[in-house]
Amino acid sequence: MVDLPGTYSFSSYSFEAYGIVDSIIVDNKKRYELLYLKKPHYHLYCQECHKILEFESLDIHDMFLTHLKSLEFQPTNFNVIINGVCKKCQAH
Repeated sequence: MVDLPGTYSFSSYSFEAYGIVDSIIVDNKKRYELLYLKKPHYHLYCQECHKILEFESLDIHDMFLTHLKSLEFQPTNFNVIINGVCKKCQAH
């Protein structure tokens, strides 16, 4: 008998360790996304409908890297999650 949650947990950890997926914690839940061909992007989390939106911005990414370099800090990875209310939920 295979312990599926254990297998999933091990697989997720393995995929994360090998740089295949990345995890983010949103609303106290761990979520995974594939890193394959991902460009620098940022997450918008709607606190009303719990939807996660993504947007890409090389300008913001470059700003982060410039600032981190000035702090003499070498990032290996970073996740940005902006909490708020999406356009659809604002209309209600």
